Amino acid sequence: IVITISGVGIDPVDRLVMQTIARNVQDTMLSWNVTVDPCNPCDNCAVWEGVTCDALPNPKPNYIGHVTNILLKGDFKGSLNLEYFALLSELPYLLSLSVANTVFYGTLPSEWGKITTLTFLSIDAVGLTGSLPESWSSLVQLECLDLSIDEHLTGTLPSSWYQMKSLKYLSL
Repeated sequence: IVITISGVGIDPVDRLVMQTIARNVQDTMLSWNVTVDPCNPCDNCAVWEGVTCDALPNPKPNYIGHVTNILLKGDFKGSLNLEYFALLSELPYLLSLSVANTVFYGTLPSEWGKITTLTFLSIDAVGLTGSLPESWSSLVQLECLDLSIDEHLTGTLPSSWYQMKSLKYLSL
C-alpha cells in the first residue's frame, strides 16, 4: 500500500515509523502531529518541524517519498526516552540525524547501526548512559559523527569502528 498525498507517494513504512515515534512521545514533542503525514506537501497542512523528505519540494509523478533528514532541537517538554527513537533504524533512506540541546535518558540505540545510508549523525544531549554501540561500525557511509554528550557514557571506542572508512569528522 502506498499512501498518495497531492500526487506524491509517501512510503508507508516511513509514515508508520514516524507516527509510532510521535505517538510514544506526544506528551513531550511540541510540534509533531500524528494525524498528518510527516512528508505531506500540502500548503495548508501542519508540518513536522525538523523532518524533511526527498519528495519535497518538487515531487515527481508517481514517486515514493522517504524521510531523509531529522533535526530534533530541544522542542520538548521534559526528557525523552531514546529507546523510542530506535525505530529510526527502519528508515532506509535516512541521511542525516541531528539531536541538539535535548535531555534524553537511556542508551544510544544499537539499532541505528542498521541505518547504512546515514552520512551525518550529531547528538548534543545530556542524560545518556551506557557505551558506544559496536553495531555502529556498520555505518560505512557516515562522514560526520559528533557526540557532544555528557560524561555518563562508559567504555572505549569500539575497535570495529575502523570499518567506518568514510568518516571524516569524529568528535566525542
